[in-house]
Amino acid sequence: MRVQIFFLFVGLIFSGDLLAQSNSCLPAWNSLQTFETFDAQQDYDFSHVLYSESASGRFATKVLVDGHYSAQTHQLIMKTHFDDKFNGVSLPYNLYSVLVIENGEVNRWQDFTAGCDGPGVGFYPGAVFTLPTFKLKGVGRELVQIMIWGMI
Repeated sequence: MRVQIFFLFVGLIFSGDLLAQSNSCLPAWNSLQTFETFDAQQDYDFSHVLYSESASGRFATKVLVDGHYSAQTHQLIMKTHFDDKFNGVSLPYNLYSVLVIENGEVNRWQDFTAGCDGPGVGFYPGAVFTLPTFKLKGVGRELVQIMIWGMI
């Protein structure tokens, strides 16, 4: 009887740990984490490859995020799409969320899963998904950290 209680207790401890780990539908890793530093008084463009993960590990996809900061409007606009040079077929790329941190402060958290109730935003080769516009303060030197969660 004591052995059964012991194993029940150990099982509860481990199941609590699993519950603590499963409180988010986001992957444990992110598809992109980048730091962009630029002068807020000048337009700025960037482009990065998004990553995914399979049983074999992490890999670079053919999906890009292109960003443009407008010094005139102080808006950061980002678009995701499969690389124009990619002419194959693919499962959709699913975006789950985006976090933009401006000079150490959260600018915006955008959850495309509606609190883990939805599948996120999926798009196939040939489609472009424009992320919501991020309004930056646009003062002096900007340090913008962008984190994107998604996968194929």
